[in-house]
Amino acid sequence: MASLPIVYVDLGILEKRDIPFDLLLRPQHLKHVPVLAEKFPRLKMVIDHIAKPYIKAGTLDPWRQDITAAAKFPNVYCKISGMVTEADMENWKLADLQPYVQHVISAFSAERCMYGSDWPVLKLASDSYANVHSAYFECVKSCGCSDQELQSIFRDTANSFYKLKLEG
Repeated sequence: MASLPIVYVDLGILEKRDIPFDLLLRPQHLKHVPVLAEKFPRLKMVIDHIAKPYIKAGTLDPWRQDITAAAKFPNVYCKISGMVTEADMENWKLADLQPYVQHVISAFSAERCMYGSDWPVLKLASDSYANVHSAYFECVKSCGCSDQELQSIFRDTANSFYKLKLEG
């Protein structure tokens, strides 16, 4: 990261203008998130696709530790999306996704997690958006989320993060 000072300049501009930043990462890049979060404490950042963990292989670590480290910073959020294309794209099931969803909700809380569709990319692993949305909803719900927490994850967090001003 230190070899890319222009990135720091650009992130500083986003922070100054209160423009949120999406982090499209792979697990090996997660270790850089705390560095950015500490350097830019007023810049809201969201980890897209829960950082694309190796779901097909069932690999949780070191992804789990790095997600936990990133979640310690209140300006970092996590987007629950992009998982079905990291699982076995022809045979994924809820049980494959569940430990990853459970961990991000536990690490970030419902107030800093948000649903993301990953459409149209999700079509690589499912015949319909509805199937994937339903799977993610069931995963989140099975984590014991209250109705308010479900509303946060599936609407309110993104609404606030991106300043969408959506109602109802």
